[in-house]
Amino acid sequence: MKMISPSNVAVDIGQTLKPHEYIGMVRREVLDAYLRDRAAEAGASVLNGLFLKMDMPKASNAPYVLHYTAYDSKTNGAGEKRTLEVDAVIGADGANSRVAKSINAGDYEYAIAFQERIKISDDKMKYYENLAEMYVGDDVSPDFYGWVFPKCDHVAVGTGTVTHKADIKKFQLATRLRADSKITGGKIIRVEAHPIPEHPRPRRLQDRVALVGDAAGYVTKCSGEGIYFAAKCAEAIVEGSENGKRMANESDLRKYLEKWDKTYWPTYKVLDILQKVFYRSNPASEAFVEMCADEYVQKMTFDSYLYKKVAPGNPIEDLKLAVNTIGSLVRVNALTREMDKLTPNSKFPNFFRPLHFTFQLFSPKGVKWKQHQQLLSQLAQPHCLAAEGAQYHNQKPLAQKENKGYANCVQPQASYKVAILGASGGIGQPLALLVKMSPLVSELNLYDIANVKGVAADLSHCNTPSQVSDFTGASELANCLKGANVVVIPAGVPRKPGMTRDDLFNINANIVKTLVEAVADNCPDAFIHIISNPVNSTVPIAAEVLKRKGVYDPKKLFGVTTLDVVRANTFVAQKKHLRLIDVDVPVVGGHAGITILPLLSKTKPSTTFTDEEVQELTVRIQNAGTEVVEAKAGAGSATLSMAYAAARFVESSLRALDGDSDVYECAFVQSNLSELPFFASRIKIGKDGVEALISSDLQGLTEYEQKALDALKPELKASIEKGIGFVQKEPVAT
Repeated sequence: MKMISPSNVAVDIGQTLKPHEYIGMVRREVLDAYLRDRAAEAGASVLNGLFLKMDMPKASNAPYVLHYTAYDSKTNGAGEKRTLEVDAVIGADGANSRVAKSINAGDYEYAIAFQERIKISDDKMKYYENLAEMYVGDDVSPDFYGWVFPKCDHVAVGTGTVTHKADIKKFQLATRLRADSKITGGKIIRVEAHPIPEHPRPRRLQDRVALVGDAAGYVTKCSGEGIYFAAKCAEAIVEGSENGKRMANESDLRKYLEKWDKTYWPTYKVLDILQKVFYRSNPASEAFVEMCADEYVQKMTFDSYLYKKVAPGNPIEDLKLAVNTIGSLVRVNALTREMDKLTPNSKFPNFFRPLHFTFQLFSPKGVKWKQHQQLLSQLAQPHCLAAEGAQYHNQKPLAQKENKGYANCVQPQASYKVAILGASGGIGQPLALLVKMSPLVSELNLYDIANVKGVAADLSHCNTPSQVSDFTGASELANCLKGANVVVIPAGVPRKPGMTRDDLFNINANIVKTLVEAVADNCPDAFIHIISNPVNSTVPIAAEVLKRKGVYDPKKLFGVTTLDVVRANTFVAQKKHLRLIDVDVPVVGGHAGITILPLLSKTKPSTTFTDEEVQELTVRIQNAGTEVVEAKAGAGSATLSMAYAAARFVESSLRALDGDSDVYECAFVQSNLSELPFFASRIKIGKDGVEALISSDLQGLTEYEQKALDALKPELKASIEKGIGFVQKEPVAT
């Protein structure tokens, strides 16, 4: 391995390894398949399914009943609910473990690890054939490290952090820049992100249920490896059951826990201390790399890593190591001064970013000045890495445009036209400003029946790439829409005190109908974002208009319900004292009153709520619009938060159009997830619109959520039918 310091000093480590010792680099998709196949050959039954919940045994020798959705040749891909009785359960289902939730195992702090698989040329791959690289420094991570690991025929480039998850893509970009000459010309073939536990869960065992790996929080500090400990748990179960001759019990599994704590806990704490001390700053990291040049340090480090225990050392060498460590840390202040010389300025101005539109970028120490300017240029055009808010899913390929190899990725071009209809209103103006800040927008067309010229003039002074044009009145609507890729419709009258969304219907229904007719005539292939309330009715209105025009594509019509998700995330983070950037609450149903159903049981990170908290949060999320209307006392409705949420959805749509294959949002769309023709749920968005409806959120609901779901359907059904009926009674303009 090479350990590379913030100032790019490289130290070769591994000189003390014996011929039979090595760090194994695996491709999990290959290893996991191999292990499953080997288990099947040994007599295990491998079931392809989604685990939903677990019924606890009613007697000491009774079985656990697992509920799952089976996906096999018999289900034809649709999935079938099944149950399975078992004597013992090993929860190896990852950081968001449903098994852990079933035994109330509690939560843990976690790091986020982000990784890109990059295919590089054969000659460059030879360099990494038997070599791994670790980069330290606050440019690649403030509390972890960046890496380039060989994966047989490609490399994995990644980084991780506990404290600055929102900046993970900035750190990833810096990691790629540090390894630039060795991976230039490569193509990204996969993007992956994983939560990595920082400590074990409060409960790891209950009766005959044991948690392993990420589900338990058993991972090696500094490296994040957990497979070794999972294998040790399996050994304990086999031993405790006498190779399957008797039922293993809690005392058998408790022996595994006690052995783990006794054998591995010292290693865990030592590595934890090392991580906190030496990754906390550039000078400390510089000192750490300096120490790693010492062969005794390397021997102790590798022995501890390879054999998962703190290796006994030589007392004299240990004393020398302690003195050297203290000396290295004392020199930190001197190193700080030296490293500051590498970067003439310590701060740079704000750059606008999608969703998290501004952040202050501090100079990444240790990066050469020319490289530093290149990094800033890349961050100012951030689309080669998706904007914050994207959810990366394990082992999904990242779509690439043919002309967008890795080498060209850092300079995206603004190339999409967005039209906002109702741009001079309370939502339209702040929405237009936020969309103007997107690096993906080349043309921003603003339409309204009045007062839009001044809005356009004002926005045109902002020094972002898009050109702003204004269009006033029905006679200019067609020109506004021609060639548009995304059309956003916030037009309509706002809510007033005492007014429900349905009170708006008669006014806003005709506005939406007229505007969608124009969209159908001038840009029928555009993504259409409906904001005008009541969305539960205006989306069906838009669908009926498009059907009559013969251009209806259900994949491209969206009711924007993102504000419900934004509110749910905010209120949950406040109530449970969570970092807001970590929270994600899916919201399903519709976009009015009781039709808004936040699925708090599906909150990420996994969070426990009392019945009172569920009731309080659900009602507040449902009535949040009224909360704003009343607070403004007749002076308006929720315009600013709605504009923010709509801008987030616009940015997600643009990323999907641009080829990002991991874009997920909640939206009110044509759906088969319920008996209703339209339904809000989490969706995957692609180049052609809705690619998938995420049904898993609706599986394993709590009793409260299921009752609320059943209760909302009649009201949502009536609103949908009201919208459809409105168009059927009205002529559609030719």
